[in-house]
Amino acid sequence: MAPYYSNDAFPDNPEVRRKSQKVFVDRATNDVILRLHATDIVRVRPNGEVVLSTGGWATHKTIRSMNDALELFDMFVESTNGNVPRGEWVVYDADGQMFPYPNNKVNFTTTIPSRGDDAYMRARWLAEAYEVPYTPTPKRAPAAAPRAPVHVVSAPPAPQPVPAAAATAAGRPLAGVGRGSAPAATPVPVRQQQQ
Repeated sequence: MAPYYSNDAFPDNPEVRRKSQKVFVDRATNDVILRLHATDIVRVRPNGEVVLSTGGWATHKTIRSMNDALELFDMFVESTNGNVPRGEWVVYDADGQMFPYPNNKVNFTTTIPSRGDDAYMRARWLAEAYEVPYTPTPKRAPAAAPRAPVHVVSAPPAPQPVPAAAATAAGRPLAGVGRGSAPAATPVPVRQQQQ
């Protein structure tokens, strides 16, 4: 792997740099993010895409912190002319493909696409390297389309028998009760078949 900085005037102290770094999982997107101070400099998506952002801080500490994460994926970023704050940065992936990173623009981002069979593991590798538990939140299924109301066709409810005590309390005698005769039947017309 090629060196990612060539200026020895700024000695590297990984222990001091690590105190300024924080890795966490964004539960809304399942992205694993490396934050340097208050800037998200490396974002690894669940599909393996890597998004780099200086947030306007093109410093030795930024490029070294980016490389802390990128070396896990056999990638690195370097300044082409050795002048980190003013030079053009270039990102190399595991296959040696170059991605330009013009860091002179504030909040400029570069996305390295996910390639290879194990690209989907990048988010897990970054989380594990910083001892952050990574359990992707399952995606919720889209809401089902509303269904049309179901109409149930049924017979009207059967009449409920009225207890004798309730009927007499209401002041009406029950039909056929107490007269010694059966209630009169209502004649029902019957249709005769014609031949």
